[in-house]
Amino acid sequence: AGTEYTVTESDNDGYTVTVNGTRSTIAKGTVAANTNAEAAFNNYKDGGNISDPEYGSLTVSKTVSGSGADSTKNFTFTVDAMLDGEALTGTYGDMAFDNGSAVFTLKAGENKTASNLPAGTEYTVTESDNDGYTVTVNGTRSTIAKGTVAANTNAEAAFNNYKDGGNISDPEYGSLTVSKTVSGSGADSTKNFTFTVDAMLDGEALTGTYGDMAFDNGSAVFTLKAGENKTASNLPAGTEYTVTESDNDGYTVTVNGTSETTAKGKITANNAAIAAFNNYKSGGGGGGGNPDGSIKITKTVTGNNAPTESIDYEFKVWVQNSSGNPVSESVYYKIVEADKKASSGSLTIGTDGYTFKLKDGESITFSSITSGRRIEATEISTVDFNTNTSGLTDGICVISSNTTKAVEFINDYGNTNAGGDPDPVDSDSAEPIPTEPIPTEPANPNRPLDNTPQTGDSVNIDLWLVLTSLSLLGIITLVFERKRYKTQKNR
Repeated sequence: AGTEYTVTESDNDGYTVTVNGTRSTIAKGTVAANTNAEAAFNNYKDGGNISDPEYGSLTVSKTVSGSGADSTKNFTFTVDAMLDGEALTGTYGDMAFDNGSAVFTLKAGENKTASNLPAGTEYTVTESDNDGYTVTVNGTRSTIAKGTVAANTNAEAAFNNYKDGGNISDPEYGSLTVSKTVSGSGADSTKNFTFTVDAMLDGEALTGTYGDMAFDNGSAVFTLKAGENKTASNLPAGTEYTVTESDNDGYTVTVNGTSETTAKGKITANNAAIAAFNNYKSGGGGGGGNPDGSIKITKTVTGNNAPTESIDYEFKVWVQNSSGNPVSESVYYKIVEADKKASSGSLTIGTDGYTFKLKDGESITFSSITSGRRIEATEISTVDFNTNTSGLTDGICVISSNTTKAVEFINDYGNTNAGGDPDPVDSDSAEPIPTEPIPTEPANPNRPLDNTPQTGDSVNIDLWLVLTSLSLLGIITLVFERKRYKTQKNR
């Protein structure tokens, strides 16, 4: 007992050697009392390939957490493995496979490794005997791990079982995803930006690995470049977080479409929190010019037949390259409402376009668009009105550097006046056209016209006055003559 030994194999050129399931040509150890030490050498040689085969490994580990967890409890694991469609059989390190399956138990703090697994081996690890526990695998809420063994790589299936001693229900979890995009012709899509996520739960710093993020004393630090993201999964509900980006000098930063430069929040049960960082940088150009351009789209409604209530009109825009093919573009936007209230942020116009709505008097400006891009814009619904546009040629305008292209959609509902004239002549803009009087028929054509002068008929009134005067004169003359006749008779 206590004897130290070293076993070395030679004369094995062209063979891949494993000892006790591990790729090596030497076995070392110490003889223990009443124990047989083993040095099991296996030599592999591929008849058609002069290179050694590639191997990897798989480690299954067990941890428990929560005041109700039993650290002495054995949990049963089954590892199913297939290679090129055939069930794996044989002993690989700590795991013995029979017709593709290896079964074993682990308790808190234990692990087993299947070593020297051929690259390409597909595996599924399943845990059982875990009633009452909330199970996570590699930081994700699940009871199964799946994957493929890669050459010279150790795959991990880290199982954690949580049990709350005072609460029979499972704890609640959420997640946090931090994503990175860049925009502007001066942005570097290959640049790594550094992120720090600080997390606290019930006043205590979070520690441990949660999905893609490893927290040490409450902080996880990592880098992302354009198009990348990381997710902290299985975060306990109530976890408070702050996400900060650094290494971004010269960039304008927006978070979740706002002008904030950090993201703060609290994890809620079964919800995914998002911290979407966009960094904009103009190319600058010679003499400080801006090679990027903008487009401003305005909505105008005309006509007194237009709806009295404020309604939304739907639009869609696409970004195209110089060949007319749709491309994806990260842009800034600014919406100005009719009352001049403004909101802004960043978004990505995808290859399938971007849809938005505007009311009468509102506008939206998309900026940081690469010069030379073609913008196609259209109004989706054109019912009940005629649409006129300005600033577009065949529905498209081309972005120019340091320029904002103005596009206006005018919806005309037409006019209707009480007199029935749909388009009255503006007296200030045109001289009146003289017209001949148009004779009118009587209101009731079956009633004959009488000689009574009509209101407003000046000719008939004059005639009436003359006739009346003559009648009065005749009466006066008649009376005077009769008096004179009587006077002469009485003489």
